[in-house]
Amino acid sequence: MRKLPTRKLTAAALLIAMSIVLTRLLSLNIFPPIVRLSAGNLPIYLASFWLGPVFGGLTGFAADFIGASLTTGWFPPISLAPVLTGILPGLFVRLSRKETLPWWQLLLLVLVCDVITELFWKALALSWMVGGNFLEILTLRAPFNLLQAVGQVALLFPLLHRLGLRPKVISNRE
Repeated sequence: MRKLPTRKLTAAALLIAMSIVLTRLLSLNIFPPIVRLSAGNLPIYLASFWLGPVFGGLTGFAADFIGASLTTGWFPPISLAPVLTGILPGLFVRLSRKETLPWWQLLLLVLVCDVITELFWKALALSWMVGGNFLEILTLRAPFNLLQAVGQVALLFPLLHRLGLRPKVISNRE
């Protein structure tokens, strides 16, 4: 059995805490519980890029489970969105074998991930949770999700490029 690296666990725990604070405390609830603007996915993206898709998915799940349990209550189908947000970017980086991403590729990656997870899946899960119409919820969430995705890229790009941070900073060999 392989031992989990302490550095990865510590980094994941810090990113989980950041995600909880950004999602639950520093967010803007526009149409609760349907639309919320937050930067809570930013630490999950960072976990996916730096720690890999497995730790990214675990970070997304833990942040959602702990944050929702402390505030509104946990609804399991919604948890798939942050899990996929943690898995998909890291998987793309691993499969493409790129050390850095140009801004347009990062924007495209975040937009694709957000459309799959935040827009479609969360709209479907929210329609189950509140008993609303899926298309109405999807239409209501779409412009805010686009705005949120562009804002996340505006924050991720400097972190990953201008500050010299690269995907896969923390290797598996520690």
